[in-house]
Order: sequence, then structure tokens, then C-alpha cells
Amino acid sequence: MKRQSLLKFYIGNKILERHLPVLIVVADDQKWQPFGEYYVFTGVTKLPLISQKNTFCADKEGIDPDFKYENFPNLFSTEAVLKYQFRAARWQMETDLSEADRNRYMGVFWNGQLFEFTETDKSVLLQLWTLGTYETALRKMVSYTSSESLRGVLKELLVLPKVEVKSAPPLRLE
Repeated sequence: MKRQSLLKFYIGNKILERHLPVLIVVADDQKWQPFGEYYVFTGVTKLPLISQKNTFCADKEGIDPDFKYENFPNLFSTEAVLKYQFRAARWQMETDLSEADRNRYMGVFWNGQLFEFTETDKSVLLQLWTLGTYETALRKMVSYTSSESLRGVLKELLVLPKVEVKSAPPLRLE
């Protein structure tokens, strides 16, 4: 099993309150124990950021002394950890939103078009940066994350000047 680090960016297809939700998922098996992280920037005032860091630790008692994570790629490969983190992020977002605002939850997840995350690229972080709402969270993530890949992307972002997007009124064809 090849050791690697994966970093994926996703964007939701429905606005929850102020913007489309953005999901960042990390999976890494380059250290002694595989780990994963997720961060969901929801755009919901009561619930701006949902995050979790998980390390996959084998129970030391009763375990075969020759245990190797590599022998269980369906559980511990970076791809498996990434899928786990993606599902966990989605489930946690739905749970937290249902507790914070039941009507919004029902509108997003039970009415009309299916809610989905679509893979995108790291440029979605620039959109979060320009909103200005998440500056503190993005700065804290630099020291919180165990992922060198994510830390590097965040450091690139945080040296950018404050950017404000000013939109002209839309063109009207009347």
C-alpha cells in the first residue's frame, strides 16, 4: 500500500443561508497512524464551521504484534479514510443543521433537488477568503491541522491581501 496524503475540496449545490457550503477533506497515512480531517464551511450563522479530526488507532490489547495498517487497505488506505471522512462530514452537517434549524434542514435535504457535494479545486478557498467571514477559522486551521498539504494551501491563502469583490448591477434586457 503506497503511503500518501490526499486533500480534496468540494462545493455543495444548495445555499444553506449565505453561500454554498464548502467541504475540505484530508486523508493521510504518512505518519505512524492514518488520520483524516474535515471542515465544512456552511454559511449558516448559527453553524458557520463544522470540523473533526480523526486518528485511526488500533486497539493495543489483544492485537497481533505484527499488525500493520497496510494489511487492511479497505479500512486504512488514504482512499478509504477519505471516503470515511467525506461521509462523516456529510452526516455531521445534516445532524447539526437539523438541530440548529429544523425548517432549513427540511428545505435543503427533503424538498426538491437532492443535496450533493461536487469536487472542485482549492480556488474555492479564495471565495471563502473574500467573504471575510472565515478569516479567524482559516488562520486557526493552520495550527490545528495535522496535514502538511492543507497547511501549505492555507499559508498560500493567508498571505494574500484582503480582497473585496465588487459587482456591478446586472445587465437588464428590457
